[in-house]
Amino acid sequence: MARIRIEQSAMGEAQWAAFISAVKALKARTTSPNYDDFPLAHTHMQHNGQAHERYTFLPWHREFLLKFEDALLSIDPNVTVPYWDWANNPTIPEPLSNAAEWGVTRAMKKGDKISPKRKDDVQVAMSKTTYIAFHDRINGPHGAVHVQIGGFDEQTGTPIGEMADIERSPRDVLFWLHHAFLDKLWHDWSKNNPGKFPPDGFSAITNINSRLLPTTLFNHTSQQVFSVEALGYSYNSGLQQRG
Repeated sequence: MARIRIEQSAMGEAQWAAFISAVKALKARTTSPNYDDFPLAHTHMQHNGQAHERYTFLPWHREFLLKFEDALLSIDPNVTVPYWDWANNPTIPEPLSNAAEWGVTRAMKKGDKISPKRKDDVQVAMSKTTYIAFHDRINGPHGAVHVQIGGFDEQTGTPIGEMADIERSPRDVLFWLHHAFLDKLWHDWSKNNPGKFPPDGFSAITNINSRLLPTTLFNHTSQQVFSVEALGYSYNSGLQQRG
């Protein structure tokens, strides 16, 4: 059965309960794959350059999100990762708004909103007609949302919350909804710009035909994740509440 990811504001109580239960069960699991495997993979990839600061950023995170969703599906076959359209629904999703419940720290509190500038940023990115231009423009709001949620200490310049720290950001459950939205934006952009993919990298590790790393978690190349349909999932508009 094809997986359908929906916008978090369209989720019903039963869907939220199932998603939260699956995430917490993954956190409690002591064998792989478990929740801790994912922040560790994200930390590792920050150091070798495949996940960030390269044009493999979007493919790498698509595979990362897919494997996280696979882990949730091993717990509950009806769960998919919702996406958080912070451009149009800028408040933190209510069921995930209690940072303490998730064992993380956030600068954003319940009721706070993502800056309206991010919606303008998304519109600019979506107007671009080359992958490089789209990638470079979407990376800005991607990082800005991370920073606004996590926060930085004004005196030391160090991250306050997990979402502002590249090495720790997947520890916050909001990471997954944030990156699902970025993945959807790339998917939507690709539909309007067919056949426009990342360029080959300048090294073996960032070549689109190279295996995404770590191989203990991933099994695709960048090129093999260009189509979400081929990966077995899709996005809906999120306008129709289900469940």
